[in-house]
Amino acid sequence: MEALLQRGGKDWTIKKDVYIHLRGYKGEKELTYYLDFIPDKECFIIHNLRLYNGKSYFQIDYLLLTRFFFVIIDCKNYLGTLIFDTTLNQFTRIRNNQEGGYLDPISQVNRLKRQLEHFLQKHHFTIPPIEPLVIISKPSTIIKGNPSIKNHVLHSHSFLDKWD
Repeated sequence: MEALLQRGGKDWTIKKDVYIHLRGYKGEKELTYYLDFIPDKECFIIHNLRLYNGKSYFQIDYLLLTRFFFVIIDCKNYLGTLIFDTTLNQFTRIRNNQEGGYLDPISQVNRLKRQLEHFLQKHHFTIPPIEPLVIISKPSTIIKGNPSIKNHVLHSHSFLDKWD
């Protein structure tokens, strides 16, 4: 990545893309710390899984496999205040008094769930219950929304409480 930044010179687009990629990678690494507390015999963890659904590829940050269920985790490393509106499927971030709309992570992880179910069905696997989760890696990030989001969105440091 650093070589790309050096070669890109003053090209802001390259710098911005590299910065976003590195922030995402850092967020996933922070979540890995908590996932390491899950005993190996309870769960098999696949990081950065890329699958082909017959038309295109889809990518899952973490797929946790147990004998009874799967968990899809989409890890986000956002700063500021995050507002999830499940009625309108909207996601808003407020940072430095700037408000911006983004792709709704809950809708995104639910879409990944459907894609994984389709993939498993296409390859004649039994489809277990699949739990989609959005994990916010920054503990300083404020999460807001209607009460229904508590089952789908949490900070990485709260993941083990949900796992137990």
